Formats: sequence, structure tokens, C-alpha cells
Amino acid sequence: MESPSFPEVKYVTQEEMRMLFKNHSFLDRIQRGELTPRLKGKARHVSNPSHTEHCSMSQIVYYFDRQGRPLVLAHQYVRSDGTLGASGLPDPKRLQIGDVVYKLLKSRV
Repeated sequence: MESPSFPEVKYVTQEEMRMLFKNHSFLDRIQRGELTPRLKGKARHVSNPSHTEHCSMSQIVYYFDRQGRPLVLAHQYVRSDGTLGASGLPDPKRLQIGDVVYKLLKSRV
């Protein structure tokens, strides 16, 4: 009996994560509807709107491929009109590319 294979995990900086997100066309795939969003938990009103519009919501979203695999976990601010706030892009926190899962390095305070 074969044991299940687990993806390799690599830890990267936020800058590297954003570069992987861009270089692997995740945003294009999201915009074309190839990846399906699913909210993780509940969206929350932004308590400090200094970095985004008043009445924006903070969301953690999984984006799944057509096989049901969660390829992207991202944070995003959603304005009251439904558009993305702050940078206008999802902020990736976890990506799966092939058999590798990329996670953020823990920041040192």
C-alpha cells in the first residue's frame, strides 16, 4: 500500500510570495474564473481605515482550481462597491505550485 505523498513546503519572504503569485499568473487565472474563491471564516469590517476606504471589509480567501485543490490563500480588502482596496490585488499568504507549497516566513519583531 502506497503512503500518501505530501507536498514539499518552502518558506519565502512576502516579496518572494508576491513575485511567485505574479510570475505564475494567479491573478490572471482568478480574473478568468479558472480559480474559484471561497471565503475563510467571516469577513470583518476594517477597524483602522487609514490604509483603505471607509466601509471596507477584510477577507481571507482560498482560491481553488477546477480539481478542488486550494492553490492560493490570500488576504484582501473589499470596498463597498465590490472592488479590491489597498493595492487592488489579493495579498498571497500561501501558494501551491505543482508539488510545492509556499508559506510565509514568520516575521521577527
